[in-house]
Amino acid sequence: VLRAGTLPGTYTLEALHFRVASEHAVDGLYTAGELQHVFVDQDTHNTVVIATRLEVGNASYPFLDPIVAALPHIAQLGTSTPVYEVPPGVDTSGVFFEYDGSLTTPPCQETATWFVRETTQAVSEQQLAALSLIMKAQQRGQPNTR
Repeated sequence: VLRAGTLPGTYTLEALHFRVASEHAVDGLYTAGELQHVFVDQDTHNTVVIATRLEVGNASYPFLDPIVAALPHIAQLGTSTPVYEVPPGVDTSGVFFEYDGSLTTPPCQETATWFVRETTQAVSEQQLAALSLIMKAQQRGQPNTR
């Protein structure tokens, strides 16, 4: 559950989206990947997305460990698996860039408020490679929705 200072309502985490190559640039620089926490207010259906740009570092990102461990169970398009060990909460400390926009996946609704973290989060090369493989498997034959 997310309660943002200037946004009315209570937002519930609905999805995690991963991008291999970030969708957002800061100072013109894109990163190796992006993690997007998608929250929805159940009363208004407004959407808030907190985007964290990912870059390869020396250590793994503990938040991704249980997700990466579950990836072999969702290699086929349309399959899913529960991931019970994802740490609760989202780090909302630091500086964020805010803008009103839309989702970049269907239904591409235009009621999304984006918060893009200024700083990047380090992930291991192995974590990024695992995310890259699953993204390629799921995108094969699928049109780009951006």
